[in-house]
Amino acid sequence: MTDVLDLVIIELGKAKRLLKEGRLETKGNLEDWIKFFTTPYKVMEENKMDDLDERIKKAYEELQHLNADEVEKDTAERRYMNLLSIRNLKEYEFNAGKEEGIKKGIKESQKEIAKKMKESDIPIEKIVEFTNLSKEEIEEL
Repeated sequence: MTDVLDLVIIELGKAKRLLKEGRLETKGNLEDWIKFFTTPYKVMEENKMDDLDERIKKAYEELQHLNADEVEKDTAERRYMNLLSIRNLKEYEFNAGKEEGIKKGIKESQKEIAKKMKESDIPIEKIVEFTNLSKEEIEEL
């Protein structure tokens, strides 16, 4: 199967930039596919349909078909918005967890400092002032 199939994974943003800078070596019609995925209508304007690979022509025709069908277009947009919402929710949860971890780390650090200050016989009032811990928290250490 591998002698018939080429699998190419492309980071489109980076590939487009490298292609523009002339720093991307492509095999076969990879350049046409990169252009198609990043700017399909521009590719069609710049090329005659006869000059394009049959698979790119077919992909373009399918794209036109999907864009012409309002139900398909609406379904695709809803799916995209749903995926975007999920990604934003995960990012929010990650940031909230990160923030919680930072707060926990600061609190632990304050307790360690307070413990050392307490062991050095520094008055509790001063420890409260410097660490922002409560008197009860310091006495528990």
